[in-house]
Amino acid sequence: MGYAIEYYAHGREDRQPAEEFEDALCSDNPRLLGKLQGVTSRERTGEPTPHSRLQQASGYWNDYQRTRRVSPEVPE
Repeated sequence: MGYAIEYYAHGREDRQPAEEFEDALCSDNPRLLGKLQGVTSRERTGEPTPHSRLQQASGYWNDYQRTRRVSPEVPE
């Protein structure tokens, strides 16, 4: 049993949508790009995640697994 993973290219030179978004954000809204980079740099400092946040994330993940189903790829 396998799963199919599809990657979507967008725009020039088969770039991923996230790359296109980042480039557009850099030229159109540099302040927002700076805020997003600030948030991601603070989350990657190696600080431990509070237990309450881990429980919240676990609850979200359990709810997602309960309400959404991913069917395996059916061989032809």
